[in-house]
Amino acid sequence: MRLARRGLARPALNKQLQGVGKTTQEVFCDIKTFHTKLQVFERDNKSGKLKYFPNLKLDLENSITFAHNLTTIHQEIYEEYSSFVAAAKINFSKRFFTI
Repeated sequence: MRLARRGLARPALNKQLQGVGKTTQEVFCDIKTFHTKLQVFERDNKSGKLKYFPNLKLDLENSITFAHNLTTIHQEIYEEYSSFVAAAKINFSKRFFTI
């Protein structure tokens, strides 16, 4: 599935958190920054602008060629990306912001 190849920059966060000599405050700042990115991605999806999802925008544009029912195809693709971002945000919040 294409979504597996299009992660939300998780490897970058992993590398940031593994940095040697970081203070707890710096690590927490990295975590908060990533959480904020997830919120921005979620708002971008909801708005339909897809500024941060050029691949989704491209998929929607390319689906015009193959679609019998364009609205249904667009909605399915959009919902797949939206659910992925929402799940990532929920899972991330549970791991780092739940006491």
